Amino acid sequence: MKKRGELTTNKKLWIGLLIALILILLLFLLLFFVPKLKNKTYENITSCRELNQSNKVYYLIQNVSSNETCFNISANNVTIDCQGNMINFSSSGNVGYGIISTYNLTSIKNCVLVEASNTTGNKYAIYFVNSNNGTILNNSIITLASDSQAVFFESSSYCKISGTNVSTLGSSGTGISIKSSSDANIFLDNSIITAGSGSKAFIVDSSVDNIVSRTTIVTSGSTSQGISLYSATRSMISGSDITNSGSESRGIYLDYTTNSTIINNKISTSGSESPGIYLSYSPGNILQNNAISVTGQSVEIYIFPEPAANEPNQPSNKTKGKPI
Repeated sequence: MKKRGELTTNKKLWIGLLIALILILLLFLLLFFVPKLKNKTYENITSCRELNQSNKVYYLIQNVSSNETCFNISANNVTIDCQGNMINFSSSGNVGYGIISTYNLTSIKNCVLVEASNTTGNKYAIYFVNSNNGTILNNSIITLASDSQAVFFESSSYCKISGTNVSTLGSSGTGISIKSSSDANIFLDNSIITAGSGSKAFIVDSSVDNIVSRTTIVTSGSTSQGISLYSATRSMISGSDITNSGSESRGIYLDYTTNSTIINNKISTSGSESPGIYLSYSPGNILQNNAISVTGQSVEIYIFPEPAANEPNQPSNKTKGKPI
């Protein structure tokens, strides 16, 4: 008979195994998690400057202003979290940028970016150049000058923009512009308002596999465009709400664009000669379940040039599975 409190062999074995598992778990944490925590650094910032330390989160703790460019990101895996504070850039009217990044894994969050002067155009609030796998989240952007752009991607791929509100007030201004082999980016739940003549809310140019979804766009200037695809193969525009009120405007414009899908969008144009969807030299696309409303001697879908009957091998655009 065993004495009171005496452990059986099986109990001792189980206790030993439990202790061994706990030790292995602690060793795993020490080897893999603690070094990462030590390498993740944080810094509060109070002025415009270069952000040049990799694997770092910079917290903006007050409003800042710069005569030209405010923040230049020159390292990989940098996050700037503005915490709702304002970046006032190009206050002297000189060409500059709110934030420019030429490195990968850049994250820009919770910022209010304002172009401070409407003199001298071609200024960008956020500018990615050869900057891949970035994130732009929950920002508000206002541009004032002609030809200025809220967000500009150049040769930057695999990025995501979400929850960002854009207003451009200058003529020929652009909300979001994706150019020069900026591929496989995702744009989700954004809002863009443009007021100047010749403005474009969203441009995808010479880039492939980009997705624009659940985007609200309002343009009011003449010859303005909601979403413009130029040589933008395999683009997808879905679930977006586009309203144009200027004359000779376009809800969605495709130019030399093929194999793209325009689906489940709501498009409204009220200016004269302002089609809902305009396809120029753009065969082989799918247009499906789009609610299009036009006034002012406009048409819902306009194709240029009209498909020739003697070109049977020319891929046609389709809506509801049928050629248009």
